[in-house]
Amino acid sequence: MSNPFDKMPQPANDEHYNDNGEDFINHAKQAGLSVEEYKQLYQNIKALQADERRYHFPGDEEVSTVIHNAIMKEIELSQSKNDALTDPLTKLPNRRAFDDEFERKTTLLENKRRLSDQEKRPSLYVVFLDIDNFKKINDTYGHDAGDIVLQRLASLLKTTVRENDFVARTGGEEFVFLIENQGLGISDIHTIVERIRKTIESTPIPLSKDTIHITTSIGIAEYIKNDSCIKKADDAMYRSKMEGKNRISFYDPKSDSIVPLHSNEHADISVAS
Repeated sequence: MSNPFDKMPQPANDEHYNDNGEDFINHAKQAGLSVEEYKQLYQNIKALQADERRYHFPGDEEVSTVIHNAIMKEIELSQSKNDALTDPLTKLPNRRAFDDEFERKTTLLENKRRLSDQEKRPSLYVVFLDIDNFKKINDTYGHDAGDIVLQRLASLLKTTVRENDFVARTGGEEFVFLIENQGLGISDIHTIVERIRKTIESTPIPLSKDTIHITTSIGIAEYIKNDSCIKKADDAMYRSKMEGKNRISFYDPKSDSIVPLHSNEHADISVAS
């Protein structure tokens, strides 16, 4: 990818343009950055162009203008990339971002496994989560209410998952997690995911006319090299749907089968009293 600063002239002396000046502060605001963040970017770009020594500036004011334009271009490119990887409704990473993160995490995992002993073997689990009876929400309350449910669930997931875990909306009412563990097994993962399931089930979601509670069906599969763990986690999630919803199922590689990890008789939309 080409460097957006490749054609930027070399800065001359711009000592008058500093973080105490009005122009500098206004440029930082225009860029949506703090003065310190803008100052760091400005210095980095100036140093980059000084090293290339290609051009000469006729005056100081043009230096600050050109570097500011380069900063704005960098922000624009970064925002465009971020938009391409973000679900517009929930602001979570989208399927493309998930695919990128899965590739990155599995590559790192394989490197870690080569350096780890068997007892502390690092692991990665894929978790699919799907809202139960989501069509009923849309049919009963309308599609705007369905969007609210997706947004509220996304906000809830952001605050419920652990800091190092990754969550994305991959489409419709489906979400997916990547959960890393160091030497922990499926029982530990079940504890983490069950906490998420219970939190969702117990959290009220206010709509225009009612406040409702939702449930989710969840499937888990561990990443194993050269194995289709994404599909197996998805299959486990659908097994949870088939077995009555509002539960967790796990793909067990030892038996090559999907086993239930949680069962709950109640799996429907409920209106809070």
